[in-house]
Amino acid sequence: MEVAFINLPFPCFVLNKALEIQTSSLYAKEIFPETNVFLDLIAHDCRQDARRYFTETIKSGPIELPMKAVSSFRFYQLYKSEDSLGNIVVYCFPLSTKAAELKMAMDRLEKKLLAFNLDLANRKEDMEKQAEEIKAGKVYSEDLERLAAGIAHEIRNPLTTVKGFIQLLKPELKEMGKEQYANVAIEEINRANTIIGEFLSATKPSARIRQKTSVNKLVKDVIMLYESESILRNIKLIPLFDEKDYSYQLDAPRMKQVLINLLKNAMEAIEVSENNAKREIKITTHAEPDSFSICIEDSGCGMDPGVLSQLFSPFYSTKSYGNGIGLNVCRKIIEDHNGTITVQSHAGQGSNFCITIQNPCC
Repeated sequence: MEVAFINLPFPCFVLNKALEIQTSSLYAKEIFPETNVFLDLIAHDCRQDARRYFTETIKSGPIELPMKAVSSFRFYQLYKSEDSLGNIVVYCFPLSTKAAELKMAMDRLEKKLLAFNLDLANRKEDMEKQAEEIKAGKVYSEDLERLAAGIAHEIRNPLTTVKGFIQLLKPELKEMGKEQYANVAIEEINRANTIIGEFLSATKPSARIRQKTSVNKLVKDVIMLYESESILRNIKLIPLFDEKDYSYQLDAPRMKQVLINLLKNAMEAIEVSENNAKREIKITTHAEPDSFSICIEDSGCGMDPGVLSQLFSPFYSTKSYGNGIGLNVCRKIIEDHNGTITVQSHAGQGSNFCITIQNPCC
């Protein structure tokens, strides 16, 4: 057994509990410098990971580490087992040059992400304080705009760097059959950027590009977007359109954003409701020459007075995955159109959101 071990065609080591080398294969002696301490063969910034790996349960899987050969560092995949004397047996399999380069690139990416997370954590307390001031209404609109731009800058810059790095790695990951990991990472970064964009929308006035828009058509377009999802969720969408269909000067894309947000919230409220017998959303329009209203009424879980009182506050959300920006943005868009958005709701009985726009410049 010992002869077979010594003649293995790849580096192998037998270590004691202190990670001192007891013996090694001939191949290991050829390519690694002489030392009694195994960690001396590991790149300095990876030694802590190596020590943790070798002191963990012996059943844990492999680890990839850069090891110092006679001429240069090279990545190896290390496996460990335990012999009858309780020693640690280490088997080292060299990675291909391409795999090693990919590993180094992934390590650099991991360090960038770690640095980003640490930086974000350091700023968290200050950002939370600023968010509380926004909630309390202590920050005026011009200050809020500057604050939003600052936060966006602090977060978007490292996100852009990380996204570019992942895109560079994507061809290599595709070759290895791991492209989905890059796709998921890029998708999450895009989602983070979207959230930042929503936050900026809540604070930064934008140019109003308005055109004549049919309210009934606007609502029909939004319903069409959610027809398939409503069927999958077994939710009935009931459009109740006013026969009078006036056209008004509206910022149609932003109005559509409001309706999409409200309809999405209505579906989610039905999904968490205990009332499974009635799963429907009524979308009602009412039009006059100088005003119109759109109401979205759901049979979902409803809300108690405590939730209703904070519903349109920035950063307030009842969802574990929510950011509390959506409804605040909706209200701002409606107010920009000289309108109001109101809600009636009772816990367990559903909610009714009503948008009313006065004098929308027919």
